[in-house]
Amino acid sequence: MAALTNVIESFETKISPQLARAVAATVLVKREIAKEYGLLTEADVRRSLALTAESEFPDLFSIPYRKQIHFPGFQLEAVVGGAGAQRIRPFISRLKKLALERSWTDEDVVFPSSVQRPTWAMNFPSPRIWSRAMTRKPCSGLSRRRWRSSGNHFETEPGPP
Repeated sequence: MAALTNVIESFETKISPQLARAVAATVLVKREIAKEYGLLTEADVRRSLALTAESEFPDLFSIPYRKQIHFPGFQLEAVVGGAGAQRIRPFISRLKKLALERSWTDEDVVFPSSVQRPTWAMNFPSPRIWSRAMTRKPCSGLSRRRWRSSGNHFETEPGPP
C-alpha cells in the first residue's frame, strides 16, 4: 500500500478516484488473464510455435504488462499428436481482421471486463468461449423471443426454416 501511495503522490496533477479505480481494475484484469491463460513474451511464442529468429512473427493480440509486451496464451492451442507443439487457434486471424475493421484495440478484445470490451462480446464470459463461438457454423433454425406482457415472460417463436 505504501508503494502505491508513493506512486500516486508523485504525480503533479490531480488524480480522480475514478481514474485510480480504473487503473487498479486494469491491473487486476491483466493479472487474472496471466493466471488463467498465461502471458507469453515474444520469445515464449516463438518457442511454442517453433519459429526461428528469422521467421516472421504472427499477428497476435498483445497487451502491455510489467513494462513488456505480452501475448495472452488463449491464442495458442496444442497440436494433436504434436508432443507439446502448439499452433495459433484458427479463429484468431478472423478476430484480428474484425477488430481491425471495427477499430478495436487489442485490449478491447482481450479484456474480459464488460466495461472495456466491445458490446458484441458481452455474451461471452471469456476468450475460451470466443473460440467456440468463432468456429461454430451458422444455425439455420434461429428463433426469436418476444415479451408476453400477459404472462410476464418471454415466448419463443420459431425462426425461418
